[in-house]
Amino acid sequence: MMLLPPNAYRADERAVLAHYAEVAAAGLPIVAYNNPVDTKVDLVPELLARLHGEGWVHAVKEFSGDVRRAYRIAELAPELDLLIGADDVLLELALAGAKGWVAGFPNALPRACADLYRAAVNGDLDTALPLYRRLHPCSAGTREWSSYRRSSCPWTSWANAAAPAARPAYRWTPVRRRPSARPPRRPSRPDSRRGGHRHARQTRPARRRLAHRGHADPGGHRRHRHRPRRDHD
Repeated sequence: MMLLPPNAYRADERAVLAHYAEVAAAGLPIVAYNNPVDTKVDLVPELLARLHGEGWVHAVKEFSGDVRRAYRIAELAPELDLLIGADDVLLELALAGAKGWVAGFPNALPRACADLYRAAVNGDLDTALPLYRRLHPCSAGTREWSSYRRSSCPWTSWANAAAPAARPAYRWTPVRRRPSARPPRRPSRPDSRRGGHRHARQTRPARRRLAHRGHADPGGHRRHRHRPRRDHD
């Protein structure tokens, strides 16, 4: 199982250790994926050695692009397998003792990439170096050769001819639908708790003014101004 460190937030060392310990409890072998460019969490060799010492990680896919880490990992955790994750340092990491290569570009040029990897792992520089020089421009400034169609790769024309873009068998036309009518709004209900009057939601000073002028109060009663009592003969 290939597992990234926690990447929803910038995790510290304690969070990374707890993350791998929790997943390792499932009993499956874990390959740590060090991709500090995207996850913003760097699995440095010291942290990888600690994860391997606890038995939580058995290998690491190194995508940082730093070749010096291969030798540092070999010093701190000799039994931790190193997998090549960055295509533009394939030859350097293979000569440093990598055990595998995790890449997507061999799907486009499988034979050339397989010959390059075997020659690099076996130390055959006479075969590996010319292939590496010819394939390296396909990276186009990235760590993956997935953008070979837009790069200056010498085999771009061959790759485009070998993998033409698939054309749809029919012309797709979008279906225009009428906007659905909105349901009618429900009529406002009177507030039975306050007498059901339209002035029930007024503020307290407004209710007092309305009641003083002879309008119905929130309780549903009608108030009148105080009139002086007249004495009749």
